[in-house]
Amino acid sequence: MRNKLIVAALAAMIPLMCDAATSVVIDARANCLSSYVGTVSGGTPAKLALAPGRYAVSLTSNTMSCSGGSLTGGCNIDTAIVQGGFGSIRWGGAITARPTVVEMTGGVMNVFAYVSDDYCGDNMGQATLLFQPTN
Repeated sequence: MRNKLIVAALAAMIPLMCDAATSVVIDARANCLSSYVGTVSGGTPAKLALAPGRYAVSLTSNTMSCSGGSLTGGCNIDTAIVQGGFGSIRWGGAITARPTVVEMTGGVMNVFAYVSDDYCGDNMGQATLLFQPTN
């Protein structure tokens, strides 16, 4: 009986020890911040809390575009900006479909994600920013 309880307890702990991928959806208009040449938009960054660890971050399921949804003429939005940290330890980078490794140290930390455009009002579509644990 005792062995069965130990096995059951260990089996219950397995999901807690496995690292699961996490994601956040970025909206091309709602999570867009205007660039320095345009007026400041009303967009806000998407927010995600991440536990410490190394993550391969990539932009997936991307349908984001500017100019009213036109995917021609170079109007695909293929890059998201991620920022995190606090105090004097702030960091940021550009994320595309090609995975980028990010290391989160310390405790659980908020990560902010957005796209940037000189005019956000005609942007359309969404993408998923995927954080997959890696070594």
